[in-house]
Amino acid sequence: MSLDFLVHRTEPALTRIIERPALEPADGQVVARVEKFAFTANNISYRVTGDSIGYWKFFPVPEEGWGRIPAFGFATVERSRSAALKEGTRFFGYFTTSSHLVMEPEHVSEANFIDHMPHRRDLHAVYNSYSFLGADPAYHPDFEDMQALLRPQYTTSFLIDHFVVSSLFFGARQVLVLSASSKTAIGFAYAQWLRGEGRPDLIGVTSPGNLDFVRRLGCYDRSVSYDALTELDPGVPTLIVDFAGDGQVVATLHRHFADNIRYNCAVGKSHWAAAPVDLPGRKPKFFFAPNHAMQLIGEIGANEFWRRLNAGWSRLRVDAARWIMVETGRGPGDLSELYARLLAGTVPPDRGHMIRL
Repeated sequence: MSLDFLVHRTEPALTRIIERPALEPADGQVVARVEKFAFTANNISYRVTGDSIGYWKFFPVPEEGWGRIPAFGFATVERSRSAALKEGTRFFGYFTTSSHLVMEPEHVSEANFIDHMPHRRDLHAVYNSYSFLGADPAYHPDFEDMQALLRPQYTTSFLIDHFVVSSLFFGARQVLVLSASSKTAIGFAYAQWLRGEGRPDLIGVTSPGNLDFVRRLGCYDRSVSYDALTELDPGVPTLIVDFAGDGQVVATLHRHFADNIRYNCAVGKSHWAAAPVDLPGRKPKFFFAPNHAMQLIGEIGANEFWRRLNAGWSRLRVDAARWIMVETGRGPGDLSELYARLLAGTVPPDRGHMIRL
C-alpha cells in the first residue's frame, strides 16, 4: 500500500489522504520508500507558488484540482528494476508528501543521480538531483534531521547572500529581513554574520511574539516588530529581503521609505493569505534560487560552489541545535494537523518538524 497526502490547489484548507495499491516499477525504474521528510513554512510557500512556478508538476496526481506538496527528506530503494540502483540504496533529495515514489534513475554516478521520469525531464535540474549519503561531504548521520530541515533552505540563503553581496547591496545601508524567524531568513542572516564587519546593518523584522526568539539568535544586528516599522528612519537607503510575502507589510515599507528602497528581493510566501497590493516605487523582484545556483556554478565551477556552500552549512548545522528543537510526527494524521497549524501560522519558530508517513 502507498499513502498520498493531497491538498486542494485552490482551497488551501482542504486535504485528503489517499490509499493506493503498492507501486510497481517498470523496466529501468525503482520504487523508493520515503522514510522521512521535513515539513515547515517553506512547504507552504511551495503550495502557494505551485501554479506560478510549477511545483505541482514534480509529483502529479490523477485527482483533478489536487496536488502533492514537495518536501526534502530521505528515502530508500524498496524495489528496483534498474541496473544502476540496487534495493536498499539510501539517498537524500526532493520528495513529496507520500510514503512511496516511482523514480527513473539516470546519469548515476558515485555521488548522485537524476530522476528522469517523463513528467520531470523538462523541470529544473536542481530539484531532480538526488545525493547518495556515503558520497555527500555535507552529510553526517548525527545531523540528518537538520539536513532535511535546514540545508535546502540554507542553499537559498547562501545564494541570496552571494546575490546581495555581489550587487554591493544595491547601495543600501541597511537590510530589512522580513519574517526573520523563518529558517531561510535565519540562514541568510547567519551567512551575513559569518562575513563579519563591512556590511550594512542587518535588521530582523518579525511578529511581536517572535521578537525575543529573533533577538536570541545573535545573527541580526537588531530586531524590530512589524508594528514598529514606521519608527525606522525613512532616509536610510534600504534593501528588503522578504521571506513572508505579506502585501500589507511590504506596502507599509514602500510608502515609508519610498525611493530609499534600493531593492526588494521577494523570496517566500509563508504569509499565504495576504492579498497583493499596488506598491509605490520599485516593485519586488522574485528570487528563484535554482536559476541563481546554475548561474553561480557557471561562474565559479561546481566544486567551488559546493565547497563554499558546505563550509557555511557545516557551521550552521551545529549552531542550529542551540535554537531549534526537532519534533517527529508519524502518519497522515500528524501531517494533517501540522499542515493546518502551518497555514494558521501557529507553529513556534524554535520547532522543526519531521514527518514519517
